[in-house]
Amino acid sequence: MSTRQVYRRRMVFVRLAWFPGGTRDDYAAIADAMGGVLAPAARRVFIAGPLDDGWQVVQVWDSRDDLERFNAEVLSPALTRHGVAGFPETAVIRDFEAVEGSIGDRLIHAARTHSASTVPTHVPQSRG
Repeated sequence: MSTRQVYRRRMVFVRLAWFPGGTRDDYAAIADAMGGVLAPAARRVFIAGPLDDGWQVVQVWDSRDDLERFNAEVLSPALTRHGVAGFPETAVIRDFEAVEGSIGDRLIHAARTHSASTVPTHVPQSRG
């Protein structure tokens, strides 16, 4: 039997953004405009890639406020500064606050209302 570490924290904010008609070239132009900007600590996951009918971006942030601050202070000014329009069509956005997930072998649960002293620090996992 192995154990996985469990991290209790407040819920994380997840944004799924689908850009209809978006291409690798559109994404590359945005990435170029961003230059060497490092991902902020509040962004936990960023995944982007092509779909048959557009471009999909998945982001996990500590909070919606963190994402909105990054977009307002970093992304939007970089696009404007470099004259990059972004994707050809408006994104279809789906947002939610996650209550559970995992990153690698880290299992993440949303914080509950009970005290931290009652929260287990690991979850046994059977090998199968």
